[in-house]
Amino acid sequence: MAVLGEERHQAGARQRLVLDDDDAQSARQYAPLGWPFDRPGLLLVTGGGGAVVNNLFMGAARREDATSRLLKGRWSGGASVGYFRSTSDLDSRVFEVADLFQDAALGAGDWNQALAGLAYVAGGFCGELIGLGEAAAVPFNWMSGLPAEAATEFMAAGGGDPRINSRVRAGLRAAELEILDESAFTTEEDARRHPAYGDWLERYDIGDVCLTPLLRRDDMLIGLAFARSGRQGPVASREKRIFAALAPYARSAVRVQMAMEAEGRGLLSNLLDALSVHAVLCDADGRVKAMSPPAEALVANGGHLRVKGGRLQAARPADAIALQSALADAAGAGQALATPARPIVLRDATGGAPLLLEVTHVPGRRVQQFGAAVLVVARPCGQSTTPIGERAQALLGLTHAETAVAAQMAAGAGPQAIAERTGVSTGTVRTHIRNLFAKAGVRSQVELLARFADLR
Repeated sequence: MAVLGEERHQAGARQRLVLDDDDAQSARQYAPLGWPFDRPGLLLVTGGGGAVVNNLFMGAARREDATSRLLKGRWSGGASVGYFRSTSDLDSRVFEVADLFQDAALGAGDWNQALAGLAYVAGGFCGELIGLGEAAAVPFNWMSGLPAEAATEFMAAGGGDPRINSRVRAGLRAAELEILDESAFTTEEDARRHPAYGDWLERYDIGDVCLTPLLRRDDMLIGLAFARSGRQGPVASREKRIFAALAPYARSAVRVQMAMEAEGRGLLSNLLDALSVHAVLCDADGRVKAMSPPAEALVANGGHLRVKGGRLQAARPADAIALQSALADAAGAGQALATPARPIVLRDATGGAPLLLEVTHVPGRRVQQFGAAVLVVARPCGQSTTPIGERAQALLGLTHAETAVAAQMAAGAGPQAIAERTGVSTGTVRTHIRNLFAKAGVRSQVELLARFADLR
């Protein structure tokens, strides 16, 4: 049997294409690039045991041919994707990856696909585009070849902190497009001094890394990198040259994307100016991108919200965690239009009426990509469009069960009717109602309903 190339499928697992001996000689003219091109080549998606599941990203006329030419091949270990084409022209492959970055910036492609192309052409298994902000903040971190949870675990391990990660530390000091390799880092020492970060490197088999800063903008640096696994060994000079050749194309793509985002935010800012709502557009860290005139007046008052260092903050320290959590959750909600607004309540620092914030993700590539866009709408409780049960939950600190009972009581249902609808005993419903009385500071159902009326 002959082994041709490797593909990272999941953390800790390597997938290999194994060809029968009679195919091995002809197969050596191909090399795994690991990303789909709609041009002559072989693309195979297989399940465990070698069965062909589907041929993706190929023109319909080529699918049958691609299947027949690789039916004798199989992927060991589980389902994976392989793409093989001639490696006779390195320059053409560099330009093909450059095109992937341009397509990603214009919305015609995918950044993860471009990063995968970068990694494979440069001889690695993982491509990375990362944003580094102040106080070890990482507004975004896209890594091809690794599962989605790897980025979250990277942050939890302190990977974005220059005090922990020498790669980040060196990258922050380097000039734009300066190429750095392991000779500039102290990775082994990092892993020894910070076990959580060391465990992350080992878990995902992150070996040598080559990186470069692409752009410095405001308070964020955007960096590009690719990683080799421990088995792949150090980054050679040839791989560094390929990476250096591609970095300017990636930088240009990032600049195009950022310009398009700025245009989209400008359009949204103009829209906010025309609306009589208290609305703030910001990123996951609360950096303000746009603000409506009513919101400016609200922030200037300082009773509930303020802007400090360009970031939206709660006036009361006790509300700060809730606001930051809501911003982070909304930023991570993805592009779904149906993502509901998360309500949180801010108390007035001077003891005035509470303010309800509805925090939601802003979908659309023209508004957000490098640092998700979040829309914060502030409303006096009586003007909120959030369902009354959710408002009561936020204001009174209700449990989910108490919230459900509160919503039905607000609709006029009594204990017996609520019990029948929810499938619990009347006694349980009455217990929830007593808890509602205590949390709302009332003594009767009439007073409770009056309190609900104040929330409308």
